Amino acid sequence: MDHSTEETPRVGWFNPMSLRNREVILPELQNIFKSQLSENLNFLSVAEGSGSHIKYFHPHFENWTFLPTEYQQNLVEIMEQNLYDKNSKCLPKNVKTPIILDSSNFSNWDEIATKNKEFAPNNTFDIIFNVNMIHISPFSTAIGLFYGAGKYLTSGTGKLLIYGPFAFNGALQPAGQSNISFSSADLITLKKRIEWDQNLKSQSPEYGIRDVYRDLRKLAEDNGLFLDEIVPMPSNNHILIYKKKS
Repeated sequence: MDHSTEETPRVGWFNPMSLRNREVILPELQNIFKSQLSENLNFLSVAEGSGSHIKYFHPHFENWTFLPTEYQQNLVEIMEQNLYDKNSKCLPKNVKTPIILDSSNFSNWDEIATKNKEFAPNNTFDIIFNVNMIHISPFSTAIGLFYGAGKYLTSGTGKLLIYGPFAFNGALQPAGQSNISFSSADLITLKKRIEWDQNLKSQSPEYGIRDVYRDLRKLAEDNGLFLDEIVPMPSNNHILIYKKKS
């Protein structure tokens, strides 16, 4: 999901943060799925924003099929235009037409999983991918995200990947982990992260950095998921990898 206090999403515009984080997420995806690169996987992107991640990822996973989603029709339309191939004037062959998905709406998840036979012929998703959503939206979006993953991820092999800032038992980074960053100028200190979290909560009491163990663990357990891996990323971000129990 692309958010900016200075820019309004529009055709041809990509959030600078998404342009930056996609470059470090790509090699992690290639590593996480290194044994499945040649498989015909489907990849559901929740709150894709302006389409910058899928636009960057799809050429590297030619056997995968990508379905981008957003929660408002105008965002879906902007994303579709941004994903068009300039030469062919159509979407890339492994990218489906973006659709609406309100992550907090369970019936919306059910409809997408059961009525998109071309994308999900078995009514399941191999990969559900989400970037920078659950801390800047109501907690109901996280509840829905785990619902969709628990119900519709491929059993045993399906993965839910959530990228963003997280707390760990009240701390904003796991114990013993040092900060890493894109550059020294880009380093986000722990103090700034705390201030940013407080600012989010001042915008809405429903916003805020989610705690992996205090907020998300129960959601995972209630939906038949388990936390398989935590991947440290630049600027005190992480990728959480959840798998569906067999």
